[in-house]
Parts: sequence; structure tokens; C-alpha cells
Amino acid sequence: MKTALPYAKTAKKPGELTLEEGLYITGLTSSMTASRYLVQQNGATGKILFKRFFWIRKGKRDVAIVEFLEQR
Repeated sequence: MKTALPYAKTAKKPGELTLEEGLYITGLTSSMTASRYLVQQNGATGKILFKRFFWIRKGKRDVAIVEFLEQR
């Protein structure tokens, strides 16, 4: 799949992510442990449905861009 972003590759087909995975993959937390702690502290539950999921190589770090459909 070609995208307008350099080095972008589709990593997953449409599906679901847990809230912890969503926080970590999109770079909002620095680790899965931090994501689990944040979700547990806030009492959040559910899954995130996504349509497209891209990994972008930015320097030495992978950054994810997720096109979200809804949260349930």
C-alpha cells in the first residue's frame, strides 16, 4: 500500500486494540507498563476498533498512526 508518508507500511488489517495497546502504540505512553497503570488508575475498559494502522520510521523510533473507527 502506498501512502503519502515516507516509509509508511500497513502493519495490521482492520481489527481491535485494547486501550493499553492503543496508548502505547500511538506513543501516548512510553511503555506497556505505563499504559496498564494509566488505564487501571482511570478505571477505563473497552477496546478500540481501527480501520488502518501504519508504522512510520522516524529516526531510530517507530511511530504509529492509527485511523480509529470507534471505541466500545
